Amino acid sequence: MTRSALLIKPPSMQLNQIGSSDLKVSPIGFGTMHFGVTVDSGQALRLLNTYVEHPGAFIDTANIYSRNNPLGSFHEQGQSEQFIGQWLKNSGARSKVILATKVMNDMGDGYAGLSARSIAYQID
Repeated sequence: MTRSALLIKPPSMQLNQIGSSDLKVSPIGFGTMHFGVTVDSGQALRLLNTYVEHPGAFIDTANIYSRNNPLGSFHEQGQSEQFIGQWLKNSGARSKVILATKVMNDMGDGYAGLSARSIAYQID
């Protein structure tokens, strides 16, 4: 990612209410599939901050992101979720975003599929 790409400020987004709930999400979600592959921790934190400032409110991740991906020299399984967790802890933005993740794929620990046991293990 070029330095100039990080300096571009997108226009503000309107948040949309989900049905009759109190939840509001942005019309553009932020996908984090490349966190830990071609986007390192520092870049990820800056991108997340910029997204929420405009005001993005829907972040998509998965435990499988960055696993078995030969791109980038700094990948390791689960880094997308680790970067987001670090950002949530340090930014205080947890109440500002809806966080979507996915489970099912084998992370090499024997817990794959959609059983209650596998889901509970994978989200811990």
